[in-house]
Amino acid sequence: IKGEAPPGHVEIINNHESPVKITGVDNDLPDRVRWRLEEITPGSLYRLEVEDISKKGGDYTAHLTIRTDNPEKPELTLIVRGEITEK
Repeated sequence: IKGEAPPGHVEIINNHESPVKITGVDNDLPDRVRWRLEEITPGSLYRLEVEDISKKGGDYTAHLTIRTDNPEKPELTLIVRGEITEK
């Protein structure tokens, strides 16, 4: 695989009045994408780091489904796209 992509990250910010807990993350392409969740400010701010771990070339689109305990927003979907070129 040509080159390496550095891990990227997104901040998940709770704009609701009550605290929100992230209860899990589902990954539909675990052989291509690895993630790590960090709670920065309890109930308010999270950081989700996403890393490409592909071992083969080709394009992909992964979906990370972020589950919360907020009934108004029980899920968030993060789309991760990659284009891997083999040497």
